[in-house]
Amino acid sequence: MTSESAKFYSGGIDLRDRNSSRTKIVDLVGESKRVLEVGCAGGYMSQFLSRERGCRVTGIEINPLAAREAAAHCEAVIIGDVEAAAFEKLVGTFDVIIFADVLEHLRDPLRVLRNAAAFLSNGGLVIVSLPNVAHWEVRRALLFGRFDYAPTGILDDTHLRFFTYDTALTLVREAGYDIAGFDLVFRGPRHWKYDTFYRQWERKSHWLVMRCFRGLFGYQFIFTL
Repeated sequence: MTSESAKFYSGGIDLRDRNSSRTKIVDLVGESKRVLEVGCAGGYMSQFLSRERGCRVTGIEINPLAAREAAAHCEAVIIGDVEAAAFEKLVGTFDVIIFADVLEHLRDPLRVLRNAAAFLSNGGLVIVSLPNVAHWEVRRALLFGRFDYAPTGILDDTHLRFFTYDTALTLVREAGYDIAGFDLVFRGPRHWKYDTFYRQWERKSHWLVMRCFRGLFGYQFIFTL
C-alpha cells in the first residue's frame, strides 16, 4: 500500500459500548504502558490511551495527513510503511504493540508480525484484531453470488488478506507467538431472536458464541499474544 492509496480512518472510544473492538483493546492495554500503535490513523486510540490511561504512545502511520493529526496525541509518529522501513526508525521496546485492523491491509502480515517481536519488551503483549470473512453477513451474500467490496467493514476495498478464525490462529502461531487471550465482537442478524437473546443475556451468551459460534457471529477476532 502506498501513502497515496492509504485511507484516513477516523473513530473514537466509547467505553459504554462493551461490544466494540476499540473498547476491548484499550482495556487490554491497561495503564501506564509504553505502547506502539501500528496504523494509528488520526490518533483517536492513542489520544485515549495517553490521556485516560497514562500511556506513552508511539504511532506508525502510512497516511501523512493522518500521521500529522496523530502527532498531537503521541510521543512520536513515524510516517511510513510497516512493510518497508518504518520499523527501522523505532527506538527501544514496548510493553504493548497494537495491530488494530491493520494486518488485513498488508501484503505479508506474517513477516510484519514476526518483525514486531524484536520491539516487544520482556513480558510484553501484542494485541491483534482481525475482521472475520466467514461472518454470517458475508456467507449470506455468497449464497446469492455476491462478494461486494465496500468503503469500510469486512470487505473494505483496501483489504489484501482475508481471515477466518482458523487462518487467523494459524497466522499468529506461525509468527511465533503464544496466545494469552482471545475475544470477539459479536454481530448477529438484526431483529432476529438470537440477537435479542444475546443482548438480554450478554455475559452468558457471549461465552456460548465464543465457544460454539465464533466463526458465524464473530465480526472481529481479538487475539492477545
